[in-house]
Amino acid sequence: MSVIYAVHLRHIGAAEMVSLWAAASERRRERANRFVFEADQRRCLAAGELLAHVLARHGVTRREIELAENTHGKPYLVHRPDLHFNVSHSGDWVVCAVGPEELGVDVERCNPDAINVARRFAPEEFAYIHGGVCPEERTERFTEVWTLKESYVKFLGRGLAVALNAYSVSVEGQRSRLLRGVDGRTPFLRQIPHGEGYSIAYCGGDGSDLAVELVPQQELLGAAVDAVGSGDAQGTTHPPTD
Repeated sequence: MSVIYAVHLRHIGAAEMVSLWAAASERRRERANRFVFEADQRRCLAAGELLAHVLARHGVTRREIELAENTHGKPYLVHRPDLHFNVSHSGDWVVCAVGPEELGVDVERCNPDAINVARRFAPEEFAYIHGGVCPEERTERFTEVWTLKESYVKFLGRGLAVALNAYSVSVEGQRSRLLRGVDGRTPFLRQIPHGEGYSIAYCGGDGSDLAVELVPQQELLGAAVDAVGSGDAQGTTHPPTD
């Protein structure tokens, strides 16, 4: 069974950030350090902590996590080819999908400034988006299409190597589907119920046993504190002070 774990980030103060930095792997800290703004660092660190937390539920301890990347940069577990994962974050949400086969997940906050990207979509997607009766509806439709497309590309593990107009999706709520793919496979697509102003989409197997679980922020932060206290954290570096 595939599971989507989602955490809604609220206020995270200095003490919580120290715990997230301390619990993060060296790889995750390096990634977080590339961000200028603390909000981006917070999402990046929370994504890493969520991944470690949910992998532990699936039998992979923090010390056993060893990641590598395919030729297009999609990470995978070196010693668990039977377990796949994908992570996404935007605004106040961080999501992580875990399952027994290839999958992709994406979350995006509605942003009216991003709708021009639709010019690069397939014609039928562009028509659906601009069929909205008002700017708000067009932005919502764009975000739905965008997350479905992103989840599909992440499922493929090919990233920007796939042109945005080379494939197309149909937005039909939780019954969304792939209209035209790039490799002959027809994976399951699903829109996930979400908070106002966000869109979450999943791409993977047939989806008949897909589950969604909300992880409380305090549970996530508590796991980070416990990992540091027990010595199971992969690193003990505190956030930079400059």
